[in-house]
Amino acid sequence: MERRLVTGLALAVFVASGLFLLYKVRSEEQDFLGYQGRTAISTNSIFDPALSPELAIDSDRKTFWKESMPGVQGTCTNETRTAPESDTRPPCLFLLIDAGFSHRPGRPPEPDMPVSLTLEPGPAEYARPRAVRVVFFDQEIVDMDREFRLPTSPVFLAEKSFVLSDGINHLPLDFLPPARVTAVYPGSVRKLWVRVEIESVYPGSKYSNTVGISELFVERKKQ
Repeated sequence: MERRLVTGLALAVFVASGLFLLYKVRSEEQDFLGYQGRTAISTNSIFDPALSPELAIDSDRKTFWKESMPGVQGTCTNETRTAPESDTRPPCLFLLIDAGFSHRPGRPPEPDMPVSLTLEPGPAEYARPRAVRVVFFDQEIVDMDREFRLPTSPVFLAEKSFVLSDGINHLPLDFLPPARVTAVYPGSVRKLWVRVEIESVYPGSKYSNTVGISELFVERKKQ
């Protein structure tokens, strides 16, 4: 499938400076995966930070992210995802999170793509995702004198649609391509992002159109 640019104002936050600093290393012995990404962006959080999408990635089941579906429900079409960057809000609700790296430390770095995505809904009063599209993007890492930066925009990697059960879901990520073999870091190591586009919901007992998600995280093979 043709690789496509990730667009929209929400993703522009990653590369607004053109040289997003990922992390520094003091020596080659430092674990490059010591970096722990805590980035989460939703459809409207770029306009209203109080929506706090990071509550869906805080590893605390007592907290949750909540946000209303758009007034005119629809899907994030290919045209929406590939249009030039603008302040136009896509006609669907999405949550985008940092998905780690394509490799784990080693000499050479070892491929370590995510194998599943877990989605835990919020309280029963809120709507829960029913039909979703899971879209992965990757991003080149550049070594600038031992400062690792993300100088270019993320690009489309792979996607798949799912219909969820009304509860905790573990989605297989077998549609992702394997990580490319690399002899050095950064080489072919890529930063990964995953965007969950919510296309329909199970109504909540109190809120039929406001979605609640307690936790969203990727999992890798246990070492």
